[in-house]
Order: sequence, then C-alpha cells, then structure tokens
Amino acid sequence: MSSNTRKDVETYQQRMELKAAVAAVPSLQIERQTLDEQIAAADGTLKAAEDLHNETTQPLYFRRQQVIAAINDAERARHKLVATCDDPDLLRMKEELEAEILKVHQRRLEQRERENFMDTNASRERQNAQCESWPVEADRRLEVAQQYQADATRRAIKDLDKELRKLEKRREEVEERMRKF
Repeated sequence: MSSNTRKDVETYQQRMELKAAVAAVPSLQIERQTLDEQIAAADGTLKAAEDLHNETTQPLYFRRQQVIAAINDAERARHKLVATCDDPDLLRMKEELEAEILKVHQRRLEQRERENFMDTNASRERQNAQCESWPVEADRRLEVAQQYQADATRRAIKDLDKELRKLEKRREEVEERMRKF
C-alpha cells in the first residue's frame, strides 16, 4: 500500500468520523432540550418548596424575636429585683459571697500562672535533655522536668473550680431570695 493510499484511507476515516459527529447533532439537541425541560421542572419544584418554607417560617421567626425580647425583658427584671432589694441581711450575705468568690478567682488565677510556669519549665528541660550529648546529663534534665510536673497544681485548680461552683450556687440562692423579697 502506497503512502498516498494510506493517507487517503486515513482521511476517509477521519471524514466518516466527522460526518457521524455532525449527524448526531439533531438527536443530541433533542436530548439537550429534554434535559433543559427536566432541569426547569426541578427548579420549579425547588422554588415552590422555598416559597412554602419562607411562608411557613416567616411568622415563626417573627414570634421567635418576640419571645427573645420577652426573655431579655425578664432577665433585666431579674437583675433589677436584686439591685433594688434593700434587706440588709441579704445584702450583707451577697456582699460576703461576692468577696469570697473574688478571692477564690484570684487564687485560681495564681494556680493557673503556677501551672503555666511549671509546664513551660518542664517542656524546656525535656527539650534540653534531647539536645544533651551526655546520657547522664540528659537523665538529670529529665528528672528536673519531672519535678516540674503540675499535677498538684491541676488538682488545686479543680478544687478551686468546685469551690467556685458552690459559692456561685449559694450566691444564686441569695439572689433568688432577694428577688422574692
């Protein structure tokens, strides 16, 4: 087979493929039209669902805003009842509880600072131990890091958190009495 004949056959095959692609256009256009109609129908269904959703939720959102406003008003009233209570015993008890809560918060802050200090130093010693070329010195640094463990401090913080919850509960009880006064 000569090169001209081979080229003629390739050209003929390419042209047949091109003619097939052109011939497929009408059926593809019909399929595209069908797909466009299905998409439009789905879009219509979605719009109807969105309209129904908006119609249903709009009054719910409006009522929700009213409820939130009423809750906020009630909270302001709760605070005002406490602020305007003039019973000297209740006022003294609340003041003492708030002073104690403040002290516990301060102790907790100090313990948090201690915990951070110890964690930082322990981390630094562990890092230094990894850099040591002498195993004895690395072991010594790991022992130092172990001494910086903040477990006792963490327990103290948990205890202070528990104490705070108790004090805050007692303060809430006093405030409830103040609201009823």
